[in-house]
Amino acid sequence: MPERLIVDIGSTHVAWRRGAETGRAAHRGHPGSIITKQVNGQPSGIVVGCVAAPLALREFVDAVEAHWGLRPEMLMATAYAHGVRNGYHRPESLGVDRWAALVAAFVRHGGPVLVADCGTALTVDCVDADGLHQGGWIAPGLGLMREALARGTRLGNVPAAESVGAERVFGSDTGEAVALGCLEALAGTLERAGSEAAGACGGTCRLLLTGGGAGVVRGRLSKDWQMVPGLVLEGLALLGGAGR
Repeated sequence: MPERLIVDIGSTHVAWRRGAETGRAAHRGHPGSIITKQVNGQPSGIVVGCVAAPLALREFVDAVEAHWGLRPEMLMATAYAHGVRNGYHRPESLGVDRWAALVAAFVRHGGPVLVADCGTALTVDCVDADGLHQGGWIAPGLGLMREALARGTRLGNVPAAESVGAERVFGSDTGEAVALGCLEALAGTLERAGSEAAGACGGTCRLLLTGGGAGVVRGRLSKDWQMVPGLVLEGLALLGGAGR
């Protein structure tokens, strides 16, 4: 039986899930072309959360309509869903990826959670025991940090953090020093966010890490952090009525 296709279109990557089938790839502005080539068979419907540029979304809609004859269901953040109350003054202005991850986390654990999504940008969002979204932070992800340093200085090419040994604390050349500095800046931000979330939630808060860059930073964090791959897709499925 055909199943619904759940799609998360981020700034630089597209991720998808249909039943047990999952995938993730850099989209370079053409997420629809990737999806229609990678997904096998005809889905029964398509549920989409998108924070990419409008041109990328337009390409996606055109591609899946031409390929499958399906009009995607576009999701956005709302004031309330599955026990979570949006803390933004304008609920719809919260990124749907952040909203989906929060909803999935709260449904999973039913208590206070901090969700950190390590993607092109780092986002952290906190929801308390009553389901109230306390708000969040947005900071550059690892790639954006490196790119900003490369553009704004004469440091030259900076290696990706994952190419530097996990055991290294300080870099032995400029490239390593920048890569490790960016990684530790991200880890420090996350540990501070965890501390602040615990204070906002009465002393305890589950710390969840998701996103494409989560595995790189996990080794620099305390044991309190739990990796939860695919949390945004899980939340989009809930918001779209497709369950986990």
